[in-house]
Amino acid sequence: MLKKICLVLSLVAVSTVPCSGAVVQWSAADGGNDHWYDYVRAWVTHEDAQDLASASTYDGMTGYLVTITSQEEQDFVDSLANADYQVGGGQNADGDWVWLDGPEAGEEIGASGWENFPAGEPDNSSHWADYILSPTWSSEWRTTNGYVATYVIEYSAAAVPLPASVFLLGGGLAAMGLFGRRRRQGLSAAA
Repeated sequence: MLKKICLVLSLVAVSTVPCSGAVVQWSAADGGNDHWYDYVRAWVTHEDAQDLASASTYDGMTGYLVTITSQEEQDFVDSLANADYQVGGGQNADGDWVWLDGPEAGEEIGASGWENFPAGEPDNSSHWADYILSPTWSSEWRTTNGYVATYVIEYSAAAVPLPASVFLLGGGLAAMGLFGRRRRQGLSAAA
């Protein structure tokens, strides 16, 4: 009997520990966006999922709660998840549905020309639902508030700007060239 109790307790303890799957890239060669996705099997609130995702890093990239901007991306993310999962969008203070994180942060959901709400959703008549859930029982998103579900972290490499030092180096070399040219001209005129 004691062995059975210990087994049950150990299973409960293991099932509450966040379990991250392999980080998978949706490559451009496969029709994707070259972003990386990590399905996390931890049942948490939307706020916790957002915090955990933004605290995650992979290969030097900072994570964010998944932002899904096409049916193809929805299908790809669905293929990774085996339970309801949180999506990184929500209702802002003005009642608009926007992306809360990632490169699309602040953009209205649907700005890409695609969104996955069923007819009549999101329902802005009440403010009880502030977040987005992608349930396994439906191919469309649902609005929710306080629902506990798994989540997907998305990682995307930000465009890397050219360092200012390159421009400074180029400007310095050009100035040295002009200074050197004038100096040579001054020396040959004095001779």
